[in-house]
Amino acid sequence: MKCLLSDNKGFTLVEVLVAIPLVVLLLSGIFNVLSVAVTSYQMSNGRMAVQQTARFAVDNIVRELQFVQGGAITLNSANEIEFVTNRNGVNETVIYSDAINNSDGTVQLMRNNVPITGDNITSVSISNLVFAPVNASNPTPTYPLTTNIVSITLTAEATNVINNPHYTVETTVATVR
Repeated sequence: MKCLLSDNKGFTLVEVLVAIPLVVLLLSGIFNVLSVAVTSYQMSNGRMAVQQTARFAVDNIVRELQFVQGGAITLNSANEIEFVTNRNGVNETVIYSDAINNSDGTVQLMRNNVPITGDNITSVSISNLVFAPVNASNPTPTYPLTTNIVSITLTAEATNVINNPHYTVETTVATVR
């Protein structure tokens, strides 16, 4: 008599019932690893966008302060700076300040009442902008005041990224009188 089971090919019901949970466990593990990787990627991109935007904003201000005429910088308030710059032989009064963007409620850096734009500026909000005189005799200055050395502190935060990363850039700029 011939054995009928030896000619059959395929999987038994028990083998299939054991294999399905193993495959599900394997796939759920792979999904969890990919999910963590995607979240990490999004967070690092958010941090990078915040850093680039903060540096871009401060670099713009510093670059223009290099061309200040007469070395005078006027601090109109703790978050507004005014000076006359001469780039390409043209005198121009420049005012940097922060302002709320009414469309989405974010705070943007403004140059002469026009938002500064950059690659990632729409997803980043300025949470702190401070212009302070250096070596001021009065620890709580009365505005407006004129100085030739100013400290700039700008803190930016991501508005649409997990954990809303913050990044602060601080610098001091001195002009020649």
